[in-house]
Amino acid sequence: ELILLSEKIQGLYSELNIISKNIEKIESVDLSKIKETKNKDLTTAILEKNKKELARLITSKFENNINYNEELILLQNLNGEKNENIFEKINLIMLNNFRGNGFIKNIFAKESDIFLKEKHTQYSSSFFKKSLMNFIEIKPSNKNDVENNDIYILKEIERLIEEKKYSESYNRIIKLKDYESFFSVSLEQIKIAIEFMELIKKVS
Repeated sequence: ELILLSEKIQGLYSELNIISKNIEKIESVDLSKIKETKNKDLTTAILEKNKKELARLITSKFENNINYNEELILLQNLNGEKNENIFEKINLIMLNNFRGNGFIKNIFAKESDIFLKEKHTQYSSSFFKKSLMNFIEIKPSNKNDVENNDIYILKEIERLIEEKKYSESYNRIIKLKDYESFFSVSLEQIKIAIEFMELIKKVS
């Protein structure tokens, strides 16, 4: 995992270098001297492309729990004076201690384990089975046959988190009975991610 993370970080920095070079091209253009509409359109197109690439890089760093402050400043500069209120909200999100997609996956797996163990003990009056559940880790099955609706939903949520579809995973979690008692940590992290993605989309 460390090797994959290192390769991913290197890829992110390569993208940042490309974006920085494109920004230098924009800054080198004297807009007051541009008379042809096609040149203005080209400059605007480069600007918008850089904003999207920066937003993608910031999102990737956000999801991997890597500091993205430098890239956020660049994106804010490209936006100029507009959207200042949105960037203020993004800066506030940085204080909310989002710990990355990997953390959400791990904590959701642990919360699912506790959830399933609790559900299992509700159907058994055997003290032996209740005690044994403290030592058995239960995970959603990978089999095609779905034993019950809870396991099916957990498997779907696990997939959605893996695919970084945070809004959909949130909507699935809140369908579970007593979800607030079992999934408070993962829900809080997912809500932060949803808010962040919505704000970044507005400035990219």
